[in-house]
Amino acid sequence: MAKAVQELRRTSTRSLQSAEWSEHNGLLYYCGCIYVPDTSGLRRRIVSLCHDTKVARYLGHFKTLELVSQNYWWPICPGMSVCMSPTVTCASALRHSIAYPLLQPLPIPEERWNTVSVDFISELPESGRYDTIMVVVNSIGKRAHFSETLTTVMAAGAANLYLRNIWKLHGLLRRVISDRGLQFVAAFMKELFRMLGIEAATSTAYHPQTDGQTE
Repeated sequence: MAKAVQELRRTSTRSLQSAEWSEHNGLLYYCGCIYVPDTSGLRRRIVSLCHDTKVARYLGHFKTLELVSQNYWWPICPGMSVCMSPTVTCASALRHSIAYPLLQPLPIPEERWNTVSVDFISELPESGRYDTIMVVVNSIGKRAHFSETLTTVMAAGAANLYLRNIWKLHGLLRRVISDRGLQFVAAFMKELFRMLGIEAATSTAYHPQTDGQTE
């Protein structure tokens, strides 16, 4: 520890104030962070652990510096820029990182009200015991219908609202767009078909006993 203090007096521009420094189990701490002497490439190893491992995922300069400074401290490290420059390993990892697919636009419907988007404006101030609005928008004409409902409305309730307020004006839809997930859309369509008397006869793939003609 005495050697570390001597090195600090020689290299650091900071004044060694006793309130900032402490010693515990043979380690020298600066403001709660372990002081790392410039010996045996220890600083470079710490930077490498915070940058090159799979857990760190090759973070950039500032994120790596933030990780290091959470537990360690030393004066401005001349090798820091070298350790954190775009090395061959880091550049290779960036090139082979997960490539996100391009956004695919939705197909343009052939007729109005063939495709609709359904969303809910919820937790509004209560009015006549209703606190949510179901919004149904036509994908082509952008015409919208608004139906009052409750925050607790489920897919079956949404289908009932659609039948009473939209179906009677525009007929049966072909595609539903919703951010509530596939389960909501499936339950919505199933309930709408049930109320309209449309029976969906599903079968298992590769079983011609039920769908042999189409197969």
